[in-house]
Amino acid sequence: MYFYQSGYSYSLDSRRNPGLLTLCLAISHCIGQPELKGFDLMAGDVEYKRSLASTENPLRWMVVRRPTARTWLFYGLRWVKRTYVRVLKKGRRKNQPPGGVERSADVSVPDIQA
Repeated sequence: MYFYQSGYSYSLDSRRNPGLLTLCLAISHCIGQPELKGFDLMAGDVEYKRSLASTENPLRWMVVRRPTARTWLFYGLRWVKRTYVRVLKKGRRKNQPPGGVERSADVSVPDIQA
């Protein structure tokens, strides 16, 4: 059984959790079905899934794109960005002594997060 996402209106009382109750009842029902081999909560790392699950199976994503000029441009720009960030990180590590206090440098390096 696969479960991805559901939603309920909590307009009456936000302390009640009908969605979690419904999900628990659905899991209980599926456990009793011999033809079902499991109940997969699917993508997402949220507290209610961690509290209900006994195991974790990582998802693998695959992206397939047509070999167009736009695709090659996307891959090229992504490669340039990743290379630039990698070079910046190497440069920052060189400027830090073992104590962790950064030495002053002549050139300031912009703070970029990948």
